Amino acid sequence: MSRAILSFLTLIVAGFVAPVQATDLVFSEVSGGGNTPLNVVESGSKDGKEILFIHGVSQSYLSWRAQLSSDQLQAFRMVAFDLRGHGNSAKPWMRKDYEDSALWADDVAAVIAAKKLVKPLVVAWSYGGLVLMDYIRHHGTDNIAAINLVANTGVLIDRIEDPESSDEKIMRQMIANQVRQQSPDIEENLASVRFAVSLLSEANLGEVWQQDALMVTMMTPSYVRRALAGRKINNKDLAGPLSDMPILLSYGAKDGSVTSPMAEAFRSIYRQTIASKYDDIGHSPFAENSERFNRELFEFANSIGR
Repeated sequence: MSRAILSFLTLIVAGFVAPVQATDLVFSEVSGGGNTPLNVVESGSKDGKEILFIHGVSQSYLSWRAQLSSDQLQAFRMVAFDLRGHGNSAKPWMRKDYEDSALWADDVAAVIAAKKLVKPLVVAWSYGGLVLMDYIRHHGTDNIAAINLVANTGVLIDRIEDPESSDEKIMRQMIANQVRQQSPDIEENLASVRFAVSLLSEANLGEVWQQDALMVTMMTPSYVRRALAGRKINNKDLAGPLSDMPILLSYGAKDGSVTSPMAEAFRSIYRQTIASKYDDIGHSPFAENSERFNRELFEFANSIGR
């Protein structure tokens, strides 16, 4: 192949690649707990208040794309990362790499340290809330300013069913689906993630969103899911360290991960909590109603000190 043709093809390829790379997102790699490489992304103002996003099981930083690209939130310095075993972060193969809470805690600490975050507001969705509690258990609360728990209570309280709602069946379906998620049979994995992704939202977020979520889910190996399912978590003993922490609890009425009775019980213990219930919304309020979520996050972030 002549150099002229090669140069021409290079320009064509560059033309296709450039739009994908033309973004305000800045990527880097941080060495987390046990030297596990973590994929980290940043967006927004370098001088703004800092927000750290932690996604849920089998997802990635892409969960927060409506926040990372939000015009309103560009006033903040936003950082997100792929959990160990997820997305473009490393995927260690030993169970101990996922069952040791100190490793999850060290991952969060490593991102905070590497990015020089100063008392960030931490937004933690679903399983991300458990990872945040791992961090608090091992590193305390001195280096974080506030918490936004999304579709989870961090297992800081026991589950309370809502007698006025039947939506808790979703939780039972998700638990039953774990067997297929953990199978070494890829066809079973595919079937399980199709079902799991269908439960991520009550609203129709479109075919592209669904396909992206499905492909990202399949990036989490079955052995990682098996290890995660083996963790026994109870964080009620963290009530003391969190007693004075400003908390925004965001949850969808159609989800079942957080019920209204749970939200009330949570507020009775953690008295600086603001509970925000999204009617007709499922497990992903940040995507299903990103306009409201971003507005409330903006207001909450600006209400706290650094």
